[in-house]
Amino acid sequence: MRKSTNQKNGLQILRVINEIEPAIIPLNIVSAILSAVFPYVNYILMAYIIDSLMERDYNMAFNLTASLLIVGLVLSIIMHHVDKIIGVKSQMLYMNFKTYIRDEVMAVSFNKALEDKLNDKVVDGEFMMDINGSIYDAVVYYKEIITAIVSVISAFIITIPMIFTGGPFAEKGRILYLITYIALLLFITLVNVLERRYTKANDENAATEHGKTERGLSYFVEKIYGNTDALRNIQAYNMQSILQTKCDSFVKKSNSYFANLRKRRRNKKLRTDLYANIFMILGALIVVGKIAEGDITVGLFSAYFGAFTQLSIMIPTIFIKENDIRMVTVSLSDLLTGVNHEDKKSVETAMNLEITHEECDVIRFHNVSFRYDNSNEDVLKNINCEFKSGMKTAIVGQNGAGKTTLIGLLCGLYKPTNGYITFNGKDIGSLDSDSYRKLFSCVFQDYKLFDLSVAENIAGVTDYDEKRVNDALIRTGMAEKVNGMGLGINSDAVQSDGNNVFSGGQAQKLAIARALYRDGEFMVLDEPTAALDPVSEEQVYKDFFNMIDKKAGIFISHRMSSCLLCDNILLLDKGSIVASGKHSDLLNTSELYSKMWLAQAKYYV
Repeated sequence: MRKSTNQKNGLQILRVINEIEPAIIPLNIVSAILSAVFPYVNYILMAYIIDSLMERDYNMAFNLTASLLIVGLVLSIIMHHVDKIIGVKSQMLYMNFKTYIRDEVMAVSFNKALEDKLNDKVVDGEFMMDINGSIYDAVVYYKEIITAIVSVISAFIITIPMIFTGGPFAEKGRILYLITYIALLLFITLVNVLERRYTKANDENAATEHGKTERGLSYFVEKIYGNTDALRNIQAYNMQSILQTKCDSFVKKSNSYFANLRKRRRNKKLRTDLYANIFMILGALIVVGKIAEGDITVGLFSAYFGAFTQLSIMIPTIFIKENDIRMVTVSLSDLLTGVNHEDKKSVETAMNLEITHEECDVIRFHNVSFRYDNSNEDVLKNINCEFKSGMKTAIVGQNGAGKTTLIGLLCGLYKPTNGYITFNGKDIGSLDSDSYRKLFSCVFQDYKLFDLSVAENIAGVTDYDEKRVNDALIRTGMAEKVNGMGLGINSDAVQSDGNNVFSGGQAQKLAIARALYRDGEFMVLDEPTAALDPVSEEQVYKDFFNMIDKKAGIFISHRMSSCLLCDNILLLDKGSIVASGKHSDLLNTSELYSKMWLAQAKYYV
């Protein structure tokens, strides 16, 4: 029989919990069993104490009371110690789970992450965790459901023999007791099954709608009211009223959700309490009937009544916690499904990368085509080109021609849909991806600085070469700015509140310094100078060309002055290379290139 989606989700979560904190599952099982059995130990010992007192056997009563206290104390100490360890490990699990997710995200290929919109899934998954519960809550719910199941089993073990006590099965209505007992169990189970179905439909619909509401509120808090640029536009155009009205609508929806949630939970509790009380009353009648017939003692009445009480509480608990587990595992499973992919490369199985550091290192595209997920059209079509050590190549074309996608393929961030790419004759798909990517010093147009020191942002490691960091800052003209900061290269590159330390142009120079520090075999600049003035732009290109020497240089820029310094130019149009060659040749042979050049010529001629 195939496992249900809920079971698969649950098993997936348990595997992750075991991977992050291996001890937490067995500890919770121990704690759950102890929590379930503890009340029944009290019930049974208390029953014998009462019977001993009724028979005036005070010696036995004293010994049993002492046993009750000792057993209770020992179990309490064990449970307290186990729960204390669980508490610590659960907190560690909660904190380490987000690290686990980030590590999994980093292991997924950029191509797959982009196709699956992985970042959006992770953010959305973590957001829904805040609503439905975290992995810490999953641990708590699983423990509670195990406790409930063990408690129900224990109650069965205690109460079923009671039905058959007092003589042959057929005498004095034993069949009636058995039918009543089974009917009670069916009643409490059935009403809770129906309650679960009703709750499931309402909770899922409400949670989905509430998720949209909370995202709307988060948007206003994080993207509008917490953003200086947004506030500037709001005040300049007097948009306070319309935005406040929109925000208030989300607040009202949120308040309505929680009001309805409280109402649903209150009504559900009233219903489940009613079912439980009916079960307890009828269960008590069975026990009273057994006493009346002289089948059980007064002391055992307390034990059996306690067992029926536990049944009335724990059977509904199984369904309640199953619903809680389902809600939390849906969010967690969606999050984990987003980051668990089979395309993570194993370093052990990848081929070693040989870097010659000579003028023969070459990357070739062999009839490469590429299309993004959920697209019916190739972004790049049958690309054949090469990038060789010592060669400076410009990639030009109009917006949407596929220039940045070509760079993504070159750097191994994407995988070709058709065709293949080789480095020194080896298919890059067979190479260790991390080693291959170290060949490149890239400055992308969507560069990013992180909440690290300036030096760590440039070097990408904590044990950086200070001399090389400073050299990269000097070559990008950022040394004076950084050295003037409080801690120099150890100063934060991003403020703790997320605000910028550097202007757009300065941040872009630091991104270029990062590429200079790596000193890769292939220098890639994808629109690296968009935020720089013409003088700074010219200096950047000169620095890169001086540094390249025997390295390969690949440039993308809307400012076509960089083409004058390149050995080869690839002209892309609608995903295809429509022309290639030197600047002087393309001016005479390509109408598109000539048009693009002449459109900008007045700025640099």
